[in-house]
Amino acid sequence: MATRLYCRDCCETNRVPPDHKDHKICNLDAIDQEVRTELITLTQKLQDAVDRFKKMSKSLNACRCSLTVASQTTSEEVDKRVATICREVKKLGESMKNEIIKMREQHIQEVTETKMDTDSEIQLLESTVRISNDIIKDNSTLSLLDILPVVRESVDRCSDEFCSLPVSDHLVLRFGDIDLDSLKEAIGELEAKKSSTFVTSFHVNECMSDTFYYSNDYNSTGLDNLHWCVGVRHNELMFSLCVSLKLKKRGEKDTQACRASYTLTLVNRLEDAKSFVKEAEGVLFRPGDDYSLCCLNVDWNQLFDSTNGFLLNDKFEVVTTIAINELME
Repeated sequence: MATRLYCRDCCETNRVPPDHKDHKICNLDAIDQEVRTELITLTQKLQDAVDRFKKMSKSLNACRCSLTVASQTTSEEVDKRVATICREVKKLGESMKNEIIKMREQHIQEVTETKMDTDSEIQLLESTVRISNDIIKDNSTLSLLDILPVVRESVDRCSDEFCSLPVSDHLVLRFGDIDLDSLKEAIGELEAKKSSTFVTSFHVNECMSDTFYYSNDYNSTGLDNLHWCVGVRHNELMFSLCVSLKLKKRGEKDTQACRASYTLTLVNRLEDAKSFVKEAEGVLFRPGDDYSLCCLNVDWNQLFDSTNGFLLNDKFEVVTTIAINELME
C-alpha cells in the first residue's frame, strides 16, 4: 500500500509523492495527532466564542427589556409631572376665581350703598315736592317764604353731578400667550444616560451561605472601564435572598470611586410584572468597599417555591443596569 503524504505548504494530500520540489512533505499518519490537537484547541476557542456571544445576546435582550421599562417609567413620570402642573394651574385658576368673587362682592356692595342713598334722597325730594305743591295752591305768602329756602337747597342738591350714573369696575380676563418653552421647562428635560446592562445566573447552592458569593467581573467598557460584580447570600437574620452590586478594585492601580444609578432585577420567568426590582439614584460606590453594597432582598421561601417562576433547573437570573452619574477624584 502506498504511503500517504501531506504537503504542509499546499495543504494537499496524495497517495504518491507529489512533484512538490522544495515543499515540506511529511507522512500523513505522522501528523494526525498534531492536526487533531490543533483542531481540538480551535474548536474549544470557537465554543468559548459561542458562549460569549450567547452571554452577550442575553445581555442585549435584557438591555432591550430595560430600555422598554425605562421608557415606560419615564412616560409615566411625564404623566405625573403634567398632572402636578395641571393641579397647580387649577389651584391658580381657583385662586383667581376667588379673587373675582371678592372683587364682585366689593363692587356690588358699593353699588348697593349708592342705591340706598339714592332711594332715601328720592323719598326726601318727593316729600319736598308734595309739600311745595300744597303751599303753591295756598294763598299764604308766609308759607311760600318758609318753604322757598328748603326747595332751593333741594334743587342745589340735585345737580347733574349728583345724579350721574356711578362708574363700576367690570372684571374681564386678559389672556396672555401660553409660553410652551416655560411649560416644557416645568415638565422637565429629557436626558439620555449611558448605561450598561448584564445578566448573571446563580445556582441556588451558591447562595446558601450568609457570606456573599460573587459573580465574575463585568467590565463596563463604555462607562469609564469600571469593573462590577454581583453577589448573593442567604440573609439568615431576615430569612431572605440578598442580591448586591459591588464596584471591584483592580490590582495596584486605584479605581476611581463613582456615583451611579442602578437597577437590580431578580427575573421572574413566568411574568415580568412579578420580578423583584431594586432601583437607586446617585449612590456612592467605593472600589472594593463592602459597605457600599446595594441590596435587593427577596423572601427565601418565595424564591425557592418552584411555582413562583424564579427558578429554572435550580438557577435564577439577576439583570443589572448601571449608569454612571459622576466619577470621583
